[in-house]
Amino acid sequence: MANSRIIRLHVDNARLFDILTFMKKQTFNLAFEPDPQGGFTVTAPALPGCVTYGATLEEARRMAREAIELYVEDLVADGEKVPESDNTLLGTVEVQVAK
Repeated sequence: MANSRIIRLHVDNARLFDILTFMKKQTFNLAFEPDPQGGFTVTAPALPGCVTYGATLEEARRMAREAIELYVEDLVADGEKVPESDNTLLGTVEVQVAK
């Protein structure tokens, strides 16, 4: 039950119910774009508009986790579906360009 948590609710100011809610883990790909002034802008391709920034890669990753959690919370609060983990592949390609 590593992916579950107990939420305690007071009902009628007297009874206490334990509600077991199951949470699933999802993985989202991130794109880290170096900022010319320093740091990194981070986007999650599966979550349009989910953008954040970090001064270091570690901070950018931490900020991305927080941004995604808040984004998903808003989707749930609005009754919208949370997108499935995306399978976007990011890569590079080398091309010749004029000097």
